[in-house]
Amino acid sequence: MFTKLILISLCCVKKIAGSIKQKLDNQIYYSNSPTRILLSQIIEDYNISQSYALDLFQKYYHQSPQAYLIKLKLNAAKNLLRQPQTHINEVAERLAYSDPSHFSREFKKHFKMTPKEYMKQEDL
Repeated sequence: MFTKLILISLCCVKKIAGSIKQKLDNQIYYSNSPTRILLSQIIEDYNISQSYALDLFQKYYHQSPQAYLIKLKLNAAKNLLRQPQTHINEVAERLAYSDPSHFSREFKKHFKMTPKEYMKQEDL
């Protein structure tokens, strides 16, 4: 009985964490307009608290949704910056950064170079 309850719980954890991940992925890769992502909107169908949803995601993916989203955005940024005639401001806006300087700081923090340096390195 207890084992069955654990399996059901693991299934729910996977479903909720997977739903959060899928919505974050969709926002970055498939959305036409940049918007801020609110965890509360993602989890409203599950009748659980935001802190519990954060814990589930952390346990399943070994990182917070915020850390996952930042990695997702920055990897998408690298792809966008490789496109010809791309401007850093456009990339920041496309990825829903509040301003280009915030995007540049975040990019440098993760990749140890600015977006401009990255573009030069890629000969763009």
